[in-house]
Amino acid sequence: PLAIRVVGTALYGQDKRKWLSFQELALGRTDVAADKIEPILKRSYLNLEPQLRICFKYCALFPKDFEIEKASLIYMWIAQGYVVVPSDKGQTVEDVGEEYFLILLR
Repeated sequence: PLAIRVVGTALYGQDKRKWLSFQELALGRTDVAADKIEPILKRSYLNLEPQLRICFKYCALFPKDFEIEKASLIYMWIAQGYVVVPSDKGQTVEDVGEEYFLILLR
């Protein structure tokens, strides 16, 4: 189940070329062994935008199963300067932080 979720997340919204590339790497098999999950996770991580990678790594500061409010986490990212607002979008820093959160959640 973890492998399926990771693969689905990695390929979500990608074009046909990315899907075929994934298949050619033999990672599209349903019998993916546990030792092959790490490369899949790494590939998913490397496909993130740099700002999203920073926010993802920030979450590693918290202990396993630690519960934190979404808004609190977003404000922590903002306070650290991790949330970058594109000048052409007319969004607030909170809106962009919310987008980051939703992207990392899927």
